Amino acid sequence: MDGVRLVVLDPPAYRRSWPAGRFFPGMTGELVYDRALEPEESAALLARIAEPAR
Repeated sequence: MDGVRLVVLDPPAYRRSWPAGRFFPGMTGELVYDRALEPEESAALLARIAEPAR
């Protein structure tokens, strides 16, 4: 969003009968946790994402 990658984490919408994770042994990952958004911030971002393209 505006040049910044955001990750939205929510509980799964439903129970799965299979493992939903993925495993890529040749690919390393990195995550830098800056902070959790305040509810107002996340609501504003989700509203912008949900707007139709013009």
